[in-house]
Amino acid sequence: GHKEGVFKKGKPEEVISILVAEDNIINQKIVVNAFKMIGYSCDVVSNGLEVLSSLKRQHYSLILMDVQMPEMDGLQATREIIRLYGRTRPVIIAMTAGAYEKDRQECLEAGMDDFLTKPFDFENLYNKFAQWKDKTFK
Repeated sequence: GHKEGVFKKGKPEEVISILVAEDNIINQKIVVNAFKMIGYSCDVVSNGLEVLSSLKRQHYSLILMDVQMPEMDGLQATREIIRLYGRTRPVIIAMTAGAYEKDRQECLEAGMDDFLTKPFDFENLYNKFAQWKDKTFK
């Protein structure tokens, strides 16, 4: 499609729905505000089970998935999403405090598409978002 600047304000939220799965309140706020600054709204849940019940209610284009969460962690949730939704599933970007190769490997093996390291770097978040937005989101 034609390229639009990621930072173009408009009414993007009707096109791209974003779910943030993160159990830390401060991190939730950081991510939600980061998207708000570029004109997107997000839904927020705090564990993997809530991710699955949100997906039953509506389709999301993107899930930002914290890896370490109570009840059901991000890796388990991702495996479950892939099992349930297969190719129609959302893009899943892991949010992890571990920048180690092992952590990345685990995320990719679970089927996640990409990852962001915490503490968040806005530029990094926007770059990843732009990259996936152009590639995949309908």
